[in-house]
Amino acid sequence: MKTIYKQIEKEKNKLIKIAKTKGLYENFGQKEVQKLEDKFIDCSDYSKEMNKNRRLIQIFDEWCMDYC
Repeated sequence: MKTIYKQIEKEKNKLIKIAKTKGLYENFGQKEVQKLEDKFIDCSDYSKEMNKNRRLIQIFDEWCMDYC
């Protein structure tokens, strides 16, 4: 479970650096969200742990949409 937290923090830091140097753009962070979903989400698994991963990625997705 620690790896998803670390990976989300890594992606956040990367996106913050990009936003500072190149600015914001349409669909900011969507590529990173998709990468996290591909790595951590199994579409056929609805266990408690997998639902928690889905929620964490959803929160990260909302952070990307609200970042300014």
